[in-house]
This record gives sequence, C-alpha cells and structure tokens, in this order.
Amino acid sequence: MVISQESAFAKHMKQAPLSGIYLLYGEEPYLVQSYAKRMVELSVEPSARAFNFHEFEGKNLQIDELASAAESLPVFAPVRCILVNDFAADSLSAADSKKLKELFSDFPPQTLLIFSITGFVPDMKKSTKWKNFKSLVEKQGVVAVFDRREGAQLVKFLQSFAKGHGKTISSKVAQEMIARCSDDMAKLKNEMEKLCAFAPGEEITAQDVQAVTSEVVESSVFDIARALLRQDLKTALQKVDALFYMREQPVNLLAALSSSFVDLYRAAVFIQDGIPCTELAKYYNYRGREFRIKNAQRDARRYHVPFARGCIRILSEADLALKSSRTPPRTIIEEALVKIMMLHAAGRTAR
Repeated sequence: MVISQESAFAKHMKQAPLSGIYLLYGEEPYLVQSYAKRMVELSVEPSARAFNFHEFEGKNLQIDELASAAESLPVFAPVRCILVNDFAADSLSAADSKKLKELFSDFPPQTLLIFSITGFVPDMKKSTKWKNFKSLVEKQGVVAVFDRREGAQLVKFLQSFAKGHGKTISSKVAQEMIARCSDDMAKLKNEMEKLCAFAPGEEITAQDVQAVTSEVVESSVFDIARALLRQDLKTALQKVDALFYMREQPVNLLAALSSSFVDLYRAAVFIQDGIPCTELAKYYNYRGREFRIKNAQRDARRYHVPFARGCIRILSEADLALKSSRTPPRTIIEEALVKIMMLHAAGRTAR
C-alpha cells in the first residue's frame, strides 16, 4: 500500500498496535523524522525500549542482524520495534536482496520495521534497486511519501508551534517568516524556538522576525535583485558583503541570483504574451515557492523581455568566469552587478 497524503498517514497511525513494514521518505525530511519518531513512541513504551527497540544505521546495516532482530519475540509487550535510518537500498548485493525478500515474505506479525529516509530523497525512477525495494515494501507493508508542506499548511504549522509556547503569530507575519527563512520545516522550527524565547510580548511581530531569524541565501539574493532593479547599487553590494561575511559559497550565491532573474524573465515573457503569471506554476516547479511568482510578476511589469534576457546573459558569463578563471569570486560577482546596473541605466536591450 502507498500513502501519499500526510493526513491519510496520520489517520492510519491511529491504528494500535502498529506492526509490519514501513518505508517513510519524501521531500520533507522533518515530517519523515517526526512520523518515524511518533511511530516508535506509539509502539513501544519508554520503559520497555531496552528490550523491544532496535535502531540501525542503513549505511552499515547487516541484513542478518536485521532479520535476527525482526524475528525475536517482544519482551512483555505486544510489539518489537526496529528503526532503520537512511537505508542504502542502492548498495544491496544480490544475496542481501534475496535475504530481504525472504524476511518480508514471512514477516513476523509482532514486529514493526520502519525504514526512515531523511538524509536524501531516493530516486525511485532512475534507481532500479530503489524501485524494487519500494515495490517489495509496497506489497508487504506501507510506503508513505511526505511532500513539502505549502503556504497555508506552513502558516498553520508556525501558528500551532507558537501556541504551544504561549505565543501567537499572525498569518501575514508567518508568511513573511517563510519567505525570509525558507519552507524547510526543520529550519522554521529552529527559528520559531528562537522567536518564542526572544519575543517580549505574547504576539510575535515582524520586527521580532527581522531581529532574530536567520535569512536564507534565497531571501538575501532576492533583496540584491530588487536593489539592482531600483538602481540601488550600494544596497546590493552591502548584501553581497554580508553573504561573503557569512562564508556563503560564491557559486551558490550566483545560482540563487540567476534564479531570481530567470523568474523575472519568465514573468516578463508571460506578461508580454498576455498569459497570467499564475500559469507559470503549470510549466515550472514553484511548488511551495509560489511567492516567487508573485514577486517576479510585480517586478516584470516594469521591465521588458530583452532586459531580463540580458541580465541572464551577464550572470551566465559570470558563472563561466567563476568556474574557469583565476579572478577572485567576489570581483566576478560585483562586476556582474555593475553590468546589470549599466544595462538598466542605459536602457539597452540584449539580443
């Protein structure tokens, strides 16, 4: 069985006691880890974990040890729980694959086996071994896929967290926080912990978010792009200086900056052709990052397609220089910003 909706899996978990084989993976490792932890808590009492709980690291997993643990009877409890972190299915030998099939084909009903994948997202399309492993679990147990939460779901997550710590946060401030800190739930949780400890009042304000939270590269780079578009070179260079101070990798910085101008170009093309910018989500992956479409739409109304194309060309040349020349990375990036400013100021078009 495959469960691809988080709400459906939460409902499934209410069954007691849990048993059988589970594979948990997806684009949101925070949810995978949270649900795996909850399954362990539901299946084995803390006082019985010394006897009835086993945890293995997938990288060094010995299938014989796993089978031995799975086939052992629980001690004074209905279920024995086994957690395997980051199972390396693509490294399985033919002999180990055969052993797993034998174990799964006659799996002990008193055992709960959880494969929790948080360190990477398995490529179920390209990796034959992962595809076969998923198919094997699907036939004998449950495969749960956790996608990233989006917009309203993330706002609800932040508001629920704040409430649990005696605080409140409005939807508007929560959305600003997501745009500033990214949609990564683990990062958002860490930032909320800081905010709840820092905020002097019951309500978390936008000022609190600006003062305490760490801005992700994508957000800082968006500010650089906005500064360039309004011809504020001083602010753009100050932002670059801050990112270099934080030891951000130049390649990552330039990639994020290029993404901002690619968004601008796409929006400009859609506006030029009379197509609503909301249609961008149908053709490009903006899932969980719809705010980028809104930002690009707002800016693209003031800039023509050739200008956006010229900016991308400048950044592409900078990327090539960054990877092939001995010029200091900071110099390359700052020169690219100046060229974009000059392109904008002179009103030239790139063809």
